[in-house]
Amino acid sequence: MTAIDGRDVSTTDEHRVTTGPIMGSRKVHEEITTPGGTTLRVPRRRVDLSNGSHFDLYDTSGPYTDDSAHIDVHRGLPRTRASWAPAPVDGAVTQLAHARAGTITPEMRFVAAREGPTPSSSATRSRSAARSSRSTATTPSPNPPSSARTSS
Repeated sequence: MTAIDGRDVSTTDEHRVTTGPIMGSRKVHEEITTPGGTTLRVPRRRVDLSNGSHFDLYDTSGPYTDDSAHIDVHRGLPRTRASWAPAPVDGAVTQLAHARAGTITPEMRFVAAREGPTPSSSATRSRSAARSSRSTATTPSPNPPSSARTSS
């Protein structure tokens, strides 16, 4: 048995779209409210474990595995992020321009929630250590070794 056994496969003239839940898991959403009042729905794939607990994974399947989604390949997907578009910063509307300006956009909050690193995670600590070692490697020492000092 495969993960797509028993799933609905919709066929149109030119398109074949597999929809429905993935066996052994279900789609859930983590809701995050931004300071501006926007509610972000971050998709997760919830896997129920044999001990009665569950494990939530990052879900990249889009609406195709959501039981409540209506899929119409001719109409396309809903533009759920359209309202997140930030105002231009210095004439640019990129996430990089906002990051440089110190603005945290709804898209940045969504990605942070989706990727899930916390300040205590080992990945975050590793990145911080790498940044720290790069910055100290290029910063001149205030006290150079005696062989580098000139005598007067």
